[in-house]
Amino acid sequence: MDFQKQQETNKNDRIIINVCGNRYETWRTTLELYPDTLLGNEKRRRYYYDKTRKEYFFDRHRTCFEAILYYYQSHGRLRRPEYIPLDIFIEEVTFFQLGEQALKQIRKDENIKEVKKVRLPKHPIRRYLWITMEYPDYSKTAKIVNILSLAMIIISTITLSIETLPQYVVSDNLNC
Repeated sequence: MDFQKQQETNKNDRIIINVCGNRYETWRTTLELYPDTLLGNEKRRRYYYDKTRKEYFFDRHRTCFEAILYYYQSHGRLRRPEYIPLDIFIEEVTFFQLGEQALKQIRKDENIKEVKKVRLPKHPIRRYLWITMEYPDYSKTAKIVNILSLAMIIISTITLSIETLPQYVVSDNLNC
């Protein structure tokens, strides 16, 4: 009788997760280490439970899920498989609600820097001039200004270089 009782508790402690036909089995306690995530929270994952098959079903990216399951099993180490595009992996991490800490870890591993917000001038003319000078792809005017600026730099560099050639140096024969 004790053996049968132990088997029932073992079945209750294990969770079967079906991701597009691939079945994964893990311990409930492993998932519950992260209660703020989709898989770690009983109430959140209940929506995906299939009573007839007694498993959780997710119609998601299989290979990404292996990395996400590894996140739970390795106590928070998240590694993107090389052949998975970054945007798809981030989408899956967001779906499984691994949280901001996991996203920061991905950004760090992928050498992605956070975009800083830029304070623009409030006056519309100043704002337009600033954006035109700072971002050459902003408009046709910005492209023209960028090309003119580049042309002026090239012309001044060439002129400065030509002035140093001996045949163009004007020498005043001043004898002191």
